[in-house]
Amino acid sequence: MIAFPSPHNWPIWAAQEKGYFDRNGIAVTPTPNSEFLMTGLSDGRFNIAMAGMDNVIAYVEGQGEAPTKEQPDIFAFMGAGNAGFLRLVTVPEVKRYADLKGRQLSVDAATTGYALVLR
Repeated sequence: MIAFPSPHNWPIWAAQEKGYFDRNGIAVTPTPNSEFLMTGLSDGRFNIAMAGMDNVIAYVEGQGEAPTKEQPDIFAFMGAGNAGFLRLVTVPEVKRYADLKGRQLSVDAATTGYALVLR
């Protein structure tokens, strides 16, 4: 299993602490970014991934940050519509969205949904 190290994963952390994954031979790997997660899932290095729906759609539609050799055989299962952990983080002088005009922005993947929303 691969997942972003984030508060979304408290059930995974609880299962790790209880030893559920170890007892079933499942390793949990933190991902550095969505490209690593999605290409690893598509290439078969991981069997389960915890990711945003935008990543699933982008890679299935051939629009992922790092296109895969063939269309990935992946699907979303048990998605949750929680946006509580998504935050726009700025430098202190940015007080309004309008203050972002002309500034450099950063996302983990330029071709997935969160980047589109930010633009």
